[in-house]
Amino acid sequence: MCKFLNKLRNVYTFLVIFFLIIGVPYIMKFGFGFWNTQSEWGVMATYFGGMLSPVLAFFTVIILIQTNGKNQRSHRSVLRQNARHHQQVVSQAEQQLFNSLFVQLAGDLEKSVEKKLESDSSYFTKITDELCNIPFTGTVLDIDEFYSEQANEIIKSEKYRGVFEKESELFALLFEEVIDLAGKSRHPQEITEKYFYRLKGYLTKEQSFWINIYAEQFCENYKYLQKDMRKIPSFESPRRLKDKINAIEGISNN
Repeated sequence: MCKFLNKLRNVYTFLVIFFLIIGVPYIMKFGFGFWNTQSEWGVMATYFGGMLSPVLAFFTVIILIQTNGKNQRSHRSVLRQNARHHQQVVSQAEQQLFNSLFVQLAGDLEKSVEKKLESDSSYFTKITDELCNIPFTGTVLDIDEFYSEQANEIIKSEKYRGVFEKESELFALLFEEVIDLAGKSRHPQEITEKYFYRLKGYLTKEQSFWINIYAEQFCENYKYLQKDMRKIPSFESPRRLKDKINAIEGISNN
């Protein structure tokens, strides 16, 4: 009913129809004109006043309801705009804060790796060479799985025990923050990919690969993140670490 009366034309139509409904029977019965006595005018006024008063009251209520509804819609619209503005401000602040945190964590990770390279510049290369020198047995389809298993065995050996403990903790903390930020975004995949590839500016493929392998084996925080790591792009496949692996007989360079 309220929707019907939203249009002025419908209001006029309703009033005309209602007036005809109450007016025509009265006029047909008693006529309509300039009465000779005041009492006759009073009777007609009483009739039409009694019939029209509820209608006018009804329209008053409708107008109040519509006015209140418009005010509420306007108020909700203002609240939504304020909420969106607040969310944008908060999102920008969170993004700036996270960027600073990411740079700090990635920088700490890079410095920790550099300390290892100060004593031996070929540190990661030697580990990769150890992996590449393992004879491959199997079919082409099994090569990734084969070298992944061998990489895990190498990193679990006694001589590498604890070698990337600090780096793996930083690694876990960094990706924990990335995953948390992605969870708040409408486009989590874009967030994870963005910061995953930014990490490449701090670590080489070899470095990120071996720290990831170590973290998967020994870092409890990183293991806990495994269920959410599907949001993170894959690390470099072992067979792509160096040209040596691609040169294995029967394996073409992808």
